[in-house]
Amino acid sequence: MNTRSLFLIFAVSCLFACNKEYLQWNLDKKKTPPEVTTVAVGEVFASSAFIEIQLDFNGNSEVTQLGVCFGLQNDPDINSNIALAEVSDLTQSVLISGLEPNKVYYARAFAQNIAGVSYGESLSFATLPVSAPTISTSQASNVTLNSVQIGGSVLSDGGSGITEKGICYSSTSNTPTTAHSKVTASGNDASFTVTLSGLENTTTYYARAYATNNLGTSYGNTITFTTASVPDVLVETNNCNSLNGISALFISWQGSSYQSSPMCIANNGFIGSCINDCVSNPAGATIEFQRTFTQVGHIRFRSRAYDGNSIRVPTIYIDNSTIGATDLNAGTPANNWHLIKSDNIASGPHTIRIEWSQVSVYYDYSIDEIEFWE
Repeated sequence: MNTRSLFLIFAVSCLFACNKEYLQWNLDKKKTPPEVTTVAVGEVFASSAFIEIQLDFNGNSEVTQLGVCFGLQNDPDINSNIALAEVSDLTQSVLISGLEPNKVYYARAFAQNIAGVSYGESLSFATLPVSAPTISTSQASNVTLNSVQIGGSVLSDGGSGITEKGICYSSTSNTPTTAHSKVTASGNDASFTVTLSGLENTTTYYARAYATNNLGTSYGNTITFTTASVPDVLVETNNCNSLNGISALFISWQGSSYQSSPMCIANNGFIGSCINDCVSNPAGATIEFQRTFTQVGHIRFRSRAYDGNSIRVPTIYIDNSTIGATDLNAGTPANNWHLIKSDNIASGPHTIRIEWSQVSVYYDYSIDEIEFWE
């Protein structure tokens, strides 16, 4: 290859290199900062707000950062607080958080590329003041011997995030607080249900929902529930002739006045012997004995007190005060034995009296199989 050819090759290479550098310089010169718009202030809360932004032009270069800068002074920049957005989305709503309640803030969109940073218009807004939460209590469900389920609903967080919620309860105070017993609820749902466990059986409790935010704790309405009772267990059965310390009298009309006479043991009871009247035409009868209950319980017994047409349910006295009695065989023939059940009897020693009051018609009285349930 001669000298002239080599020179031509060198000249062409230099020309291409120079044009390439000029072209690259020219392209770089055309890159500008992006163009961005602060569209509007969206929903505002006590400690956060949404700012709507739009990326209008990327400045012929890749946008490396897009978002919102904000602060307490007008025209905040990227040296203030910032919240980043997705650079791939041209229009979006950006959440800014960590704000103070009841303050005026300024916010504006920003975008950055290799050529620099640009800003949208600065918009102002006021955060909401914080108030106490509002909450309601739901009714108790699935009540057992020692547990229950109760729920609540946060109706308003008061403009601040709920830091704790749950159910507080007490068996002694009808306005329970978190200083009493409580069960906290997990999760961020406004409605919740928790299980209270370790409760005492046959006990009335007071409960209400609570919710806490930065301002304090609020309570819902108070509800009451009573845990289930342990079923009574038969602890002893007495045929009347084996019941120690019993006093049994029947009252009859004799001459011009009523007379009391001991009732006698007869072998025509419900099972085995029974205590019944020993003469015809009695006017009333009384059975009395002592019994100590170790816990709340009741008595049951077989009774046959009838005039041939109707059964009479006796009155039961506990320490000279009446309690209710139920005929568990109501509706069966009057001359049958009827099972009578008393209402609950408190624990402790008691004098128990079963009494058929005086009447002017013919009655027979019999009692057998006195049972003690606790």
